[in-house]
Amino acid sequence: MHDPLWPYVRKTLGINTWRDDDLSIPATLPLELEYLEKRNLRDEYIEKLIAAADIDGFAKAWAADVTTNGDVPVLGFGEDAIAEITQFSADLLRLAIENETPLKDKHAKPITLHLDGVTLAGEIERCYPDAQHAKTIVLVRPDAMKSSSGPFLRTKMLAVVQLLAACAMGDPVEHALIFNQHEDWFPGAITPARAAQKRRVRLAPEIGSKQAKDVLTELCGLYRTATSTPLGCFGKTAAILPTDREQAQEAFIGFTNGRDYATSSEGVVHGGQPDFAQVFPDDPAITLFFRCFGQLTNINRQYIYTPHAL
Repeated sequence: MHDPLWPYVRKTLGINTWRDDDLSIPATLPLELEYLEKRNLRDEYIEKLIAAADIDGFAKAWAADVTTNGDVPVLGFGEDAIAEITQFSADLLRLAIENETPLKDKHAKPITLHLDGVTLAGEIERCYPDAQHAKTIVLVRPDAMKSSSGPFLRTKMLAVVQLLAACAMGDPVEHALIFNQHEDWFPGAITPARAAQKRRVRLAPEIGSKQAKDVLTELCGLYRTATSTPLGCFGKTAAILPTDREQAQEAFIGFTNGRDYATSSEGVVHGGQPDFAQVFPDDPAITLFFRCFGQLTNINRQYIYTPHAL
């Protein structure tokens, strides 16, 4: 629930808003990997590296294989992609060990919660030191770099939900660690010296088992509403709406006239020229939804989850 429009677009409509360049030029040799290609190649490499018995040997063999198979650009340009992926991954493994959360020793924790007619079921993939006595949750998200980016906002909220679920089950998990690639790092960089970085997400200390269940119940309610009704944030519009409708309309105009609108989920659902009054009718239920959404997704600059509703 980092984005209230996501359930409607991805789950109800079944639309994947990822798009490559609209124009492709045939019979050319790419000199760099597209974002999605690099992400898939890196994520697959990390999983295999974690399981490898001989890390150095695997890294060399992998580099030779992706070059031979044409998975990276030719004429020497693939060396940059290989260096970025292998150097970041090696530092990622070191950083995890330094935090006493070696990625090869992950422990999955099953989750089943009954919340006011809703069953929340799944698993937390990486718990340490073990699933029964979990103190730390780890999320490996290399592309969650910039703090304002979609990948990091999604990951941050996922960490909160996993912490809430563990707390609701009576497990005193202390924090979630997000491991990602530093946004300013590149092979050969002097500053930052490290390719991998961590962020620590925690729940506010006053959140106990009952409060965690209450918050999850409210979040599930928001999710159900969001799957049936398109409720987009339109930049800062939704955050302003509960307190100042006129300012919210100004934010709406600014967002819809911005360069990112055309590729946003809001643009997919509402088209090129949405009307503020139609998207945000003067309806108390809409205002209440966005007020609750803002309250229940509040994570401060220290990455401490403190829902205003508590």
